[in-house]
Amino acid sequence: MEDKKFPIFHYTSLDNLPGILKRGLLPRGSLTTFIDIAIDSCEDKRDQEGLLGHVPCYVGFHCWFPGDELRTFFWNNDYQWRFQNHAFFGSLNNVIRRKCSAREYEKVIILMLKDSVIQHLAKMKKIRLFNDIAIRPSRKEIHYKNETDFARGLVSNIHEKQNGQLETNCELDILYDRNFPLKVPDTFECIIVDNDKIRRKVKEMLKDTELEVIVVPLPRGNFV
Repeated sequence: MEDKKFPIFHYTSLDNLPGILKRGLLPRGSLTTFIDIAIDSCEDKRDQEGLLGHVPCYVGFHCWFPGDELRTFFWNNDYQWRFQNHAFFGSLNNVIRRKCSAREYEKVIILMLKDSVIQHLAKMKKIRLFNDIAIRPSRKEIHYKNETDFARGLVSNIHEKQNGQLETNCELDILYDRNFPLKVPDTFECIIVDNDKIRRKVKEMLKDTELEVIVVPLPRGNFV
């Protein structure tokens, strides 16, 4: 499990991408106008947890088989690819899809952060790590002393099935630091979108940057 890197993701609306390109990825507490696709009442609960200055992310993808294009990208860049975060899937499929119209839902884009960025932030203790969605009452915070300790805490909350598939519910929250902004393209590996129409729009916004834009359909399973 530890021979490859763990992919880390943040989702947002396509309509927020121009602001992200201009100012970097910012936490809710630093924003005044943006398209909010978060879980209802999320802001109050995150405020209670001291997380409004953090950017929420998921460890592992929303499905265990992400399709050939993203699987190949994971493989070529030494990331675990058969790795599902059930909380990520549930947030998209059961919460965001209920909240958004079909047109708005297809505009959900997923930003994948570079492993080197995550390691640097862990070293600086700019990350809070949880074994589940941070606003759930039953979640536990995983405390760590350094980046090695951080990795151990993460691994201890990732489960490997007999077929080699990895699964977790982990959320990590990145504390905003103006001295280390989460800028595009420097801190991101790729952007994942729902379909080719959205990919064309994202590529047009990215202009001359070499950041890859990969299509993986968003989950549209039965509500649970």
